[in-house]
Order: sequence, then structure tokens, then C-alpha cells
Amino acid sequence: MEATEMVQYLNGLDTPIRFTSNISASSVQYLDLEILIKNHEITHCLYKKDTDRNTLLHNNSAHPRMLKKSLPKAQFLRVARNNSDESKMEEQIEEMTEKFLERGYRRQDPLKAQQDAKIASSNTVARKAPELVFPMSYNDASPKVARVIKQNDTLPKV
Repeated sequence: MEATEMVQYLNGLDTPIRFTSNISASSVQYLDLEILIKNHEITHCLYKKDTDRNTLLHNNSAHPRMLKKSLPKAQFLRVARNNSDESKMEEQIEEMTEKFLERGYRRQDPLKAQQDAKIASSNTVARKAPELVFPMSYNDASPKVARVIKQNDTLPKV
């Protein structure tokens, strides 16, 4: 199914949720991810709409302290996971830091979270070669299909 057809199909469902997307020959922007073709390679980065506002949880909220403490690291991990370009990741981490400061976080909180997230992302699946994903409905032939796909998988092994 083409990407535009998928969005049209989802928007045709009987739900109040509506999806938007920007799709061209060189990029796709969908949800919080932008997938690009640069120099004949597929890259990706965190995407935000022009209308995006800073809606991060304010540090003065009545939410549990541990939630507010874990939020910066979770957001920085999201930035790291959604970027294949190191310099773009650094730029977006700085933007995210500014968002936390605007929401009342002390400077040392996002800075510490940045360090933790960078260490965690360098040790996780986020930087591994992608695995082959083949979504399909399960039926009696599924194990056979999985076996054939695995036998013919040409993705590089990490």
C-alpha cells in the first residue's frame, strides 16, 4: 500500500482521529519522524510540525517528583532514537534542553539527562543495524513464511 493510500485509509476509518503527512520523492514526514533520502541513503530524524508548541510537563506541576525527574532522559532518548545523523541529533538535543528550561527545569537536570541518554543510546538497539520486519496476519503458513524470509535475509549482521 502506498503511503498516501495508507493515510487516506486511516482517515477514512470511523474515528475522530485524523492523520496528516507530507510525502515527497525525497522525504516522508509522519507522526514524529521524518525519513529522508540523502546521497542515495535513507536517513531519519525527529520531526515536529511548524505549529508545534512546548507542551512538556511543567516542573511546577503536582505530578510525582520521579516522573518529572525521568522525563528529560526519556525525551533525550527519543531524540537519539529518532536520529541517524549525529549532528542533527545534537542540534535537536539542544532544542529539547531549551524546552525544558522554558518549563521551569533547572539547567543541571536536562544536562545530566543528556549525558545519561547519550550513554544509554550508545549501548542500545538504537544504534544497531535495522532488523527485517515483515508484518502479516498470522495463519497456518506463517511459520513457513518466516522461515523463507529468514533464509533469504540479506541485511548485514551486527
